[in-house]
Amino acid sequence: MKFRVDAEKCTECGRCTAACSLAKVRRINPLDSRILIKRRWP
Repeated sequence: MKFRVDAEKCTECGRCTAACSLAKVRRINPLDSRILIKRRWP
């Protein structure tokens, strides 16, 4: 599974990390995701 990310539209909601963990380890746990979201908020 591949994701295309438009950084301007990203709200850092974490849905991509949930989808990744579900695809890879068959459970929803963002800590098991292979995606790292770099936070832009202070």
